[in-house]
Amino acid sequence: MNRSKNMLITVLVFAFILIFSGIVVIKQGQAGIVLRLGRLVEQYKSEKVNVLKPGLHFRIPFIDHIRIFDTRLQTLDIKSSRIVTKEKKDVIVDYYVKWKISDLSKYFKATGGNSYKAETLLEQQLNTSLRAQFGKRLISEVVSGGRDDIMELLRQNAELQ
Repeated sequence: MNRSKNMLITVLVFAFILIFSGIVVIKQGQAGIVLRLGRLVEQYKSEKVNVLKPGLHFRIPFIDHIRIFDTRLQTLDIKSSRIVTKEKKDVIVDYYVKWKISDLSKYFKATGGNSYKAETLLEQQLNTSLRAQFGKRLISEVVSGGRDDIMELLRQNAELQ
């Protein structure tokens, strides 16, 4: 009797741990993707990656892993850099970027889910575009109304990537 009671308690504890290890809560402002044995899980009969929205989700313990990402608006503050204009004059430019993850599967495939890598790629792309735009303009164009044109071109270039 005592042995069967201990066995029942052990099985119940194991089942309890197994059930609760399969529950995942994704908070507001976050999204998640499911990795099954390290690979992205696609939706049934579709080639889209299964993106989990905020709420309560279940996973297969020890097989599925859910990576959770912050999908809110984020700020990337880029340190000042010296940029040369068309007339070969140096201008010190300080700027920041507001960004957020719009396509989680594309973000994960490009960066592996590493936010530092994403920020580095974004900074490199914008720095290259900014240098190209400043190199086409005179210093008076950069300081006056041309700044809005540059910002719009950079925004369009960033959205394409």
